[in-house]
Amino acid sequence: VYVYYHSSATLTGCEISSSSTQGIRMNDSSQALIQGSTIQFNASDGVGVTQDSSVSLVSNVIARNLGMGVGAGDGSTEAATATNNRVVQNQTWGMTLPGQSQVSGNVFDGNVTGGLLFQGSGGSPVVTGNDFRNHPGTVIGLNANMYLADGGGNVIESNNGVLGIDLFGNQTWTQSGTLGISAFPYILRTGQVVVNPGATLALGPGVIVKALGVSSSLQVFGQLNAAGTSTAPVVFTSLKDDSFDGDTNNDGGATIPAPGDWQDILLQNSLGNQLSHTLVRYGGAGGYPNVYVYYHSSATLTGCEISS
Repeated sequence: VYVYYHSSATLTGCEISSSSTQGIRMNDSSQALIQGSTIQFNASDGVGVTQDSSVSLVSNVIARNLGMGVGAGDGSTEAATATNNRVVQNQTWGMTLPGQSQVSGNVFDGNVTGGLLFQGSGGSPVVTGNDFRNHPGTVIGLNANMYLADGGGNVIESNNGVLGIDLFGNQTWTQSGTLGISAFPYILRTGQVVVNPGATLALGPGVIVKALGVSSSLQVFGQLNAAGTSTAPVVFTSLKDDSFDGDTNNDGGATIPAPGDWQDILLQNSLGNQLSHTLVRYGGAGGYPNVYVYYHSSATLTGCEISS
């Protein structure tokens, strides 16, 4: 099914399967409501959405497609809503969605690359009441400028490979916003998360960031505001550290944290940084300090612990 050039379509109770390409394709400012349908076994994405189009997905089964279950995060998709769908065993992502998304009541189960990825031009997508199961890699992934909002009731089951929200490395954040989810830790993947000049990255009380490896680094050329409290500190630590938010790497305690597990928080050409009631642990890979205030920068640290 191809919905093209300022067109609209409603699909109810349909089966879209075994296509040689995408099951449903939308582009050029088109709109679709897809409800109560089964979209499966297609040779590419189950649903592909591009070029200022928008889609609403309600109570569908989106399963075993050879690409993504839903691919709508190319940077030009206008908006997407996904409600009460089953997104099962797609061969890359369950869904990739833009920043203007509402995702609620879905089950994401066994998608090979990961359950849910937000990417594109930025935004604050909202996730509410979703269940994530059996993902060997990423459960939820965020590319640059995606400030995910937690509507509550989300569950990351213990049968996933890692139990958190991935911040992908080698990404440059150019927009200001707040990482505010405290129900699950954020995972700083391999590489640098860079905050550009003019952008402020804020972290709310109780937010935990766990870093994967020796090249994991938060590099701030804009501004960092880690707003912990005495009862709900902001924490930067190793992925191996089970003392905050439990066994995030899900290895049953087989690994233990150590100094040098990850690199650092670098503040460079960066003025007015604020770290309040913030714990920074187990950084220092490559001889770097845990917190590096460097080259025409300023920072105020209040009630902080920098250790290990």
